[in-house]
Amino acid sequence: MTKSKVLNENVLAKIDAVIEELKKVDAESEQDKIGVESRIAVLEWLKSGRSGHLKVD
Repeated sequence: MTKSKVLNENVLAKIDAVIEELKKVDAESEQDKIGVESRIAVLEWLKSGRSGHLKVD
């Protein structure tokens, strides 16, 4: 699969929508905040279409 077939406008819009909803999450603890930020980072990386490894601590 190529990026153009997988990351079409529809998929990118859905990823953006999930990112926006995650940004609205009111994290109760520092650990929750880190968890939300990590998920956003993963979605941004997926959206970029880059290959490789992503390390989220």
